[in-house]
Amino acid sequence: MGYFLYDVATALFGSIERLDYFDLTEAFTRPMPVFARCPQISRTSFSLFQVLRAVFLTHLAVTRHDPRENAWWEGYVVSKLRRLLHS
Repeated sequence: MGYFLYDVATALFGSIERLDYFDLTEAFTRPMPVFARCPQISRTSFSLFQVLRAVFLTHLAVTRHDPRENAWWEGYVVSKLRRLLHS
């Protein structure tokens, strides 16, 4: 279950700033008949996987020791993380 949520979080990370972001996450995490026995996924648990994605991307930027990576990280990761945490 956890790996599935991380895959979905990764796919939707670039969409965090979209107005319909929460509709997208709901559509991706709504149980399908095949997964009927899976527990209901809460917005909070999904947000944790989004934060984990941000941590992974931060690790990539920090370990490269390239100042250009810091600019990318601030523009891409930080803005999305702020939006996620304030929603």
